[in-house]
Amino acid sequence: MLLLEWRHGSTPEGVTMSASRHLPASQILDTAAGPIEYAERGSGTPLIVLHGTPGGFDQGLTLSETIGTTAGIRLISISRPGYLRTPLEIAPGPRRQGALIGPLLDALGLDTAAVAGVSGGGMAALWAAATLPDRISSLILLEALVEAQDISLPAGARYLLTRRGIARAAVTAPVQRVLARGVPGPDAEGWDARAVVRSITASGFPFAPRLRGTESDTHYAAEFVAPRPELVTVPTLIVHGERDRTVPIGPARNLAGVLPRAKFVPIAGADHTGTVPSLTVRREVPAFVRAHAGEPVTVPRSE
Repeated sequence: MLLLEWRHGSTPEGVTMSASRHLPASQILDTAAGPIEYAERGSGTPLIVLHGTPGGFDQGLTLSETIGTTAGIRLISISRPGYLRTPLEIAPGPRRQGALIGPLLDALGLDTAAVAGVSGGGMAALWAAATLPDRISSLILLEALVEAQDISLPAGARYLLTRRGIARAAVTAPVQRVLARGVPGPDAEGWDARAVVRSITASGFPFAPRLRGTESDTHYAAEFVAPRPELVTVPTLIVHGERDRTVPIGPARNLAGVLPRAKFVPIAGADHTGTVPSLTVRREVPAFVRAHAGEPVTVPRSE
């Protein structure tokens, strides 16, 4: 349920939250690495979601809207460092964010979990799989950034994104019709992918408490170095839209060709907005996570 109030504590210093954006309820988890904001949906095999750029735990929850809460998946969505109520200082950069999954699992009382990286969150997800193969049962990369790329905001975008009117306009019907082009309407079971697009769009706001994370991601994306393929030994599902211009499909396809245990699923006609709310993700992700539950691979590795 969406709530108007900001739950479980105060906002980051110097940040004013806008009441025009309803945020789902979240909690703060005290870990050995520091406080991490998170929220959960569903039950079953645990899946930790690392959201894109910009984002937050609320963006990660949109994956739960796609796969549903009865798919046998306990979806745990965190705010990556620098976003909302997770301090940037606990783990700046994808390599340190990947290692953060260990303390997160410990605090949740979990031995293993699957990890999903969406868009800009793919960088940290890759490093999590490379550095914690004994804790991660499978890796899911959705429209993921997997090699260095310029993702800097256009001139003036920072100012515009902090305006309240932009937040309201982003979820209006005309804007949503443009963003949801090619995304199907309700299916026979009543699931509506277009509603997920609306949630994804809304999860970029309020933008101010996501600014530090966005700037950090932009810096690290420009110089991102992925782990060596032989270090990513966990079963990996890579799903990417063939028409994605924001994060082009080529690097994802190339990565699938060199990872030891990768399954690559391109989505014909899907752009960056249309990947997560796709029927492909709805079917493939829970099946893959369940199939590899409790299947971490421990291998000797050298840095």
